[in-house]
Amino acid sequence: MNEKALTEPMDIDDDEQTAEKDQTKNTKMDTESLRPIAVLIDALSQEDMQVRIGALRKVNRIAEALGPDRTRKELIPYLSDMLDDDDDVLRIICEVLLQLLDYVGGEQYYHTLIQPYETLCVVEENSIRLLALKKLATLTAKIPEKLVLDHLPPLFNRLATSDWHTARTAAAGVAPDIYVRLAHNKESSEKLEKDFLKLAEDAMPQVRRAVAESIGLLALKMKPEIAEEKVFDHLVKLAADEQDSVRVRALQSLIECFTPFKKEANINKRVWTIRRLCVDPSWRVRFLAATKFYKLCQLLSVKMSEADTTKMLDIFLKLLKDSEAEVRAAAASQLSELSGTIISEEVMTSKFLTVFKDLSDDQNKYTRAQFAEVLVPIGSKFSKSFVTSNILPLVLILLKDPNPEPRLKCLSRLDLNVVNPSDLSEALMPCIAELVSDDSWRVRESVLEMFPSLSSRLDRSIIDKKIKTLLFQLMNDKVEIVRCSAAKTFLKICQAVNDEKWTSVLLDEIIELKKSSYLRRQAVLVAVQCMVEVLDIKLCIKHLTDFLEDKVPNVRLKACSIFTNLIDNNKIPTIHYPTLIKKFTPLKSDSDPDVSYYAEQTLERLTIKKTVSTSDETMEEDNPK
Repeated sequence: MNEKALTEPMDIDDDEQTAEKDQTKNTKMDTESLRPIAVLIDALSQEDMQVRIGALRKVNRIAEALGPDRTRKELIPYLSDMLDDDDDVLRIICEVLLQLLDYVGGEQYYHTLIQPYETLCVVEENSIRLLALKKLATLTAKIPEKLVLDHLPPLFNRLATSDWHTARTAAAGVAPDIYVRLAHNKESSEKLEKDFLKLAEDAMPQVRRAVAESIGLLALKMKPEIAEEKVFDHLVKLAADEQDSVRVRALQSLIECFTPFKKEANINKRVWTIRRLCVDPSWRVRFLAATKFYKLCQLLSVKMSEADTTKMLDIFLKLLKDSEAEVRAAAASQLSELSGTIISEEVMTSKFLTVFKDLSDDQNKYTRAQFAEVLVPIGSKFSKSFVTSNILPLVLILLKDPNPEPRLKCLSRLDLNVVNPSDLSEALMPCIAELVSDDSWRVRESVLEMFPSLSSRLDRSIIDKKIKTLLFQLMNDKVEIVRCSAAKTFLKICQAVNDEKWTSVLLDEIIELKKSSYLRRQAVLVAVQCMVEVLDIKLCIKHLTDFLEDKVPNVRLKACSIFTNLIDNNKIPTIHYPTLIKKFTPLKSDSDPDVSYYAEQTLERLTIKKTVSTSDETMEEDNPK
């Protein structure tokens, strides 16, 4: 369908052009309303890609104007002719085609959108193919039951028998969704099973990979006994494919998509296949096995003997010692889940402690960081004596790691119910002090998260000498996010300490920072705002209002913003409103327009809330209980 056929009738209909000059006012209005649609249709053929994309985003307006018949016969074919366009345009077409379902004239015409999606499923760009497959799956689910056999099996057959490997890949991807729609027809569903499994032997590895990815999903749509009989053997073959990308997908299907088997031979074959994949020559396959090892153990646990469990743990030990750092890190991530369930304290002591020492001193910092993150959670599964003898020494090693990442990971998971901070006193604070001075602001911000829990367990003397010092250091940080996080952390520490007198002294120390730069004074404002939760509001208001007279407009503006927030959240009793109104009134004529504006906004809030409060009090006096 050429552009002229689509656009020519839309400028002004031929019948309208030959009409008499005395056409009615309503007809003129209809003609004018069609002009924007004609402009959109014209934009679809423009050379500028952004213009075409803009028109495509409004394709539903074009379809609404054209009507169902012309949408099916002209607009959809016209969009199909655009499918050799730039990738960005194709991506938009993928998204907007489904919008036309409401404009094709009903569900009996939904199949008219199959053809453009079928074309999109075989384009070169993989991301577009995947998106087209996702949309095609949605479309196949909407095809009316009475039309399924007319359109879905032919769609699969065209893709599966194509000379293009991308089409056969698409056939594998869409097979599970089509199979669901064919469940009522035994002949068609069996033919699809047969043709799909034939793709598992395709010469192109990309096709076999797509089959390995979809075969588990297809099996889940089948009855368990049929899946076990027809599908499992093909999956085992895919798990032994020469291409590691195929084996990876096959392992994923084995993990996530197969229900328990009934035949003893298949159960043994699955155990054997999974074991083999765990020691696969390809690091990518071993990496997936290491990442999902706990799931693998759960999958096999139903029929695993004690000897089988021992073999799986031996395989896991090999993964922890793998030559690839990524595999070692992935295996380490599973330790916490395996501990206490698959791995008993006795087995942990006899088999894993030597490996733990190696991991804590691993040459790769990311492997050490991953191990550091799970070390204390591992200890939580076992006895106190095990933690003291085996976990604590490794924590001390990791807290002195030359790289900040392992130290931070270890500290972030430091469960104080498992590891007593007093046992770590010599290593803990020097480690935190180093992290507070780290070059990365994200590390400096992250270390703040552990201060409240530590403060709830450490002696007050350590908090005063160490924690507070480090917090004030971060309050003077060069990065604003870190300063604000430090200011908010003061409140959490005060809540952990739960001592009003100590909190009041701390507030006075925070206020002393107002003598530093204006950036630090803004952080002080945030800290005082937080302290409203634990201290007398009158004291906090006194300190906050002092900043309304600051010489720097940014500080005055910040103070206005904080008061607005406190008022909106009803943190300030109305008894203090007259004092605040008096303080804010001079700011209406502030030299800085932003300060003046926000002062007026705050005054408006104060006035409204004061009026409402007075009205409520009057009503209570007039209507005593």
